[in-house]
This record gives sequence, C-alpha cells and structure tokens, in this order.
Amino acid sequence: MLKSSTFGATLLPGAGRKWGALAAPFAILASGEFLLGVFLLSGYIKSGIPFPVDLTFFLMAVTMFLYFIRLMQSQELPKPALIPLLLFVLLLGYILFSFSYSTSYSFAIQKTSRFVLLTAWSFIGPFLLIRDKKGLERFFVGIIAVSSLMTFYCLQMFLEKLQAGQFIGQIEVLGSDYLSLGRTNGIAVIALIGLYLYNPLLRTPAKILASLFLALTFLSVAVSGARTPLITLVGTIVLIMFLSVKVNRGKITFSKGVGTLFSIILLLAVLAVPLVASGVMDTFIYRISVLFNQPGGGESAEGRVERYAVAWQMIQDHFFFGGGIGSFTIAFAHEDVSNYPHNIFLELWSELGLAGVLLFLAIFWGAIRAAAHFIAGKMIDRFTLVTVFSVVFLFLNANVSGDLNENRLLFCYVAIAWLLPYATLQERKPLDLFRK
Repeated sequence: MLKSSTFGATLLPGAGRKWGALAAPFAILASGEFLLGVFLLSGYIKSGIPFPVDLTFFLMAVTMFLYFIRLMQSQELPKPALIPLLLFVLLLGYILFSFSYSTSYSFAIQKTSRFVLLTAWSFIGPFLLIRDKKGLERFFVGIIAVSSLMTFYCLQMFLEKLQAGQFIGQIEVLGSDYLSLGRTNGIAVIALIGLYLYNPLLRTPAKILASLFLALTFLSVAVSGARTPLITLVGTIVLIMFLSVKVNRGKITFSKGVGTLFSIILLLAVLAVPLVASGVMDTFIYRISVLFNQPGGGESAEGRVERYAVAWQMIQDHFFFGGGIGSFTIAFAHEDVSNYPHNIFLELWSELGLAGVLLFLAIFWGAIRAAAHFIAGKMIDRFTLVTVFSVVFLFLNANVSGDLNENRLLFCYVAIAWLLPYATLQERKPLDLFRK
C-alpha cells in the first residue's frame, strides 16, 4: 500500500496551505506529473525554445529527481506496476539481445539508446510519479499546456499566411512537423473533453473557457495538413459520443458533457464551410483525394505499401525472432540510416519477431482491460475516458506513422491504463460520468 507523502508530489510542499490559491498554480507547474507530460512532448517544441541544455533530457532528469525525493520519503511502488514493469524489462532485454544479430549497427545503436532512455522513462515514469486522480489531472494539464503553446503558434502562422494570401500547406511549429502537431493536439482535445466538458461539477464559465480551448485546438489539427491525426481524432470523438449514451431497461442516460461537445461540433462544422470555400482546407482535401484518385493512393501511400511489403518479407524470413533491432532499414533502404515500416506491428514483427509482438501485446493488455471496464460500466470516470480514448487515438496513428520511439506517447498512456484501477480507488467517491 502506498505511504502518504506531500513532499514528493511537488517542489513546493504545503504551498496550498501556506499561500493559498495564489501558489496553487505554481505547485502544479512544479509537480512531477505536470513535468512528465511536458517531457513527453518536449521533443516537438525544443527546437523553437531557446534553452541552455537539451530540454528533453533536462526534464527527464528533473522528473527522475522528483521520484528519488519520493523514494526518500519511503513511498512504495504501487502493486499494479509490478507486472507491466516486468514485461517491459523483458521487452527491453530482448531488444538488447536482438542487437547481437541485427544487420544494422549505427542505427540499431541509436534506436536502442533512445528506447533505453526516452521510451523506457515514458513507460516507467507514470508508475513512479502518478499516485492518484490529482496526479493524473496534473499530467493531463501538462499535455494541454504544451498543446496550447503549439496551437497558438499554429494559428498565428495560419492567420499570417491567410492575410498574405500565401499557400497554406502543412504547418510546422517550434521545430515540430505537422504530424507531431496533429498527434499532440489530438490527445489534448481528448483531455479537454474528459477533464472539463465531461465534468458535471465544473461551473459554466470554466466549461465555456474549456470549450473555446477545445475548438481552437481542434481547428489547429484541421488546418495543420495532418491527414491521419485529423481522421483518427474525428473517429475517436464520434466513438466518445456514441459511448456517452447508455440504454438500461428502456431508460436512456446521457453524459453531462455530450450536449456541449455536440454544440462545439456543430459550431466547427459551420466554420468549416467558409474555410473550405476560401481554399484554406485545400491541402487536406487534396491529401484525402489522392488516396482515391491516384494509383496506389499517391506517393505517401505507395511508400508505405513498399515498406509493408519489405516488412512482410522479413517476417516470413525471420518469423519467430525477427531480423534484429533496426534491421528493417538495411532490408528496405540498404543503408544504415533511420527507416521504419510506418506500422508498429510490422516494425516489431520484422525486427523482433513473433516474440516481440507477443511481449508488446502483453504490455498492451492494461489498456485493453481498461477499455473493457469502461465499456462494461465498471470504471466510468473522466480519467478512464481520457486514457482509453487517447490510447485508441495513438494506437491508430502508430499503425500509420512513426517508429517505436516516436510512439512513446502510446507507451506512456498504456502505463497509465495499467494504473487506472489503482489511481481511481484513491478517491472516496469516483466521479460517475453518466447521470440520469
């Protein structure tokens, strides 16, 4: 059982009691959970933010330091962490072992190093830093904070190009590409829906502000030119709305936030008409149309199909143990540089074999269980909603773009899914999303 400690959760212990509401925001900003969320996304923004050292490694060091402070306070590791951490260590050990027979060397070293450092902490960090619903909320606020920064620069660039009459293609901000922008703001939209729109205890002014943030964040995804993040985000929101309606013995129960969410969708639909008519959405419309109008779905889709074919051949040649970490780039590009199949299952199976896929699925079990409990009504709270549907969104994107390390957000949210039963029980009266 977890022992209580007030010092480990924040760099400002007891700030709420000493300084009241004025110090509370600073306590959140200095908390390990908030900084963990910023760490996950720092790679997308650090090129555009002047900082004396690498921002990602700096935040990783700070969050580790906060955990060691907690450790000094004799906090125990939560029981739900034991199995997933063991499974992750097995996957990590297997990746290190596969390096011994991989046909790649320099890229294999780079990929393995990033997995050992960044991806590993993305998965392990939540188990060590997140203890309760307050911690979960601080983590999601960190995600929203980075997303808000990216949204501001995205919309600023969008308006500047619009006023200048320039072509609006794929928007990149703070050094991140349009896909990173789309994925970041996608999980932020889901967090805003769950934390604020679906919170029946939140007052109307706060919900209006959250709705404004949500609309602007979604708009930034729409104008970024990121095809897959926008499509998967729309699909995820539709799924959220579908599961926001419960029918039990002839009685229909709606989530408190579904009406607000539906109103925002209608507003965005109305705004989309002049945007499409003015040509602002031409990039996105074109990228969708090439999937159906051009042979092979266009260059982007054709490139993916070629990678899928090579990965499938590798699977046939190395079915059980794969070709070794980083070996796909040798088979596909015949050079030792960064390359991947753009599908996390094909990447795992081609490089780590069936053994690697099974280990990944075992780690992924925590998210599957959380989703099943949410659908069955056993865990109906806003934090489960945010986590489950963020995993859905990130999983869909991981099967179209990004490699193992670029999808470390998915590993982090899967870790949180393992923690959900533990974190939920820390609150005496879990918040039921559905009210009659």
